[in-house]
Amino acid sequence: MIDGARSHAESLGTRTVTFDVGDAMAETFDGSADAVFSRFGVMFFSDAVTGFTNILTALRPGGRLGFVCWQSPMDNPWASQGLRTVGQFIETPFTGGDPTAPGPFSLGDRDHLESVLAESGFVDVTVESRISPVRMGSDAADAAGFFTKLTPAAAALETEDPDAAARLRSALVELFSEWDGTDGVQAPSAVWIVTAARPH
Repeated sequence: MIDGARSHAESLGTRTVTFDVGDAMAETFDGSADAVFSRFGVMFFSDAVTGFTNILTALRPGGRLGFVCWQSPMDNPWASQGLRTVGQFIETPFTGGDPTAPGPFSLGDRDHLESVLAESGFVDVTVESRISPVRMGSDAADAAGFFTKLTPAAAALETEDPDAAARLRSALVELFSEWDGTDGVQAPSAVWIVTAARPH
């Protein structure tokens, strides 16, 4: 992905952008950034407060944080219904347990999200709800394949039980057919758009 980004930047004639790979929870930053942005990435910290506290050190005083993350699975029927469908065929780690554990929906609860940012030292926190369709694939079969890749337990069926995997794919195709239209599968989705700042 980094090689692709560098190549794309070069093709645009961009010479002032650099791309690096690092662990945002452990990287040493110099506190000079005006802004930090993440699109569906910050939900996977093994310890959310540690991760966001470290991100704070990347920002200059008054610097801004902005990110997008999923709301709860129940507010994203493509996820909740998809996971229930997967659960009919194989046990999945994404059902039950701690809803704030690392994973796509760990920041889905607004109170928890705001608490994590406050504990990490951020101020001026705003959390905006955005409801809009998410494109899951070009058709129901494409969406079913994409969703299977999102869930390791479902993907494991391909080698563990091919017959069950085929039945699961059929069930997912039936599910995503509900949202299949002329522009592909457009499923209802809900995200948080979050901004915050490092104190001056």
